[in-house]
Amino acid sequence: GYNQACYIEIVEAGTDTVLAKYHNDNDANNEGKMFLYKADLTEFMGKEVYIRIVDNAVNEWGCLAVDSFITHYESINDLPIGVIVAENKISND
Repeated sequence: GYNQACYIEIVEAGTDTVLAKYHNDNDANNEGKMFLYKADLTEFMGKEVYIRIVDNAVNEWGCLAVDSFITHYESINDLPIGVIVAENKISND
């Protein structure tokens, strides 16, 4: 869904520091369909991290559905076609 209260975080293990945060910011794709997203997390290589899925929505289209996370590809040529998340979206919202 399209709601900033529903998001995925990449969190550093041990410190619980949020390294990256992503949510669907394309309200044109707000039809309950699943989309493939990909993000370049190479800046966190060598860090132990975990993925946190957060649904804090209390109104509007507050829905978050996930299927799978692939955390490593040997080559950039192995990446599937998908919506590219261009940047970290860490905010204090």
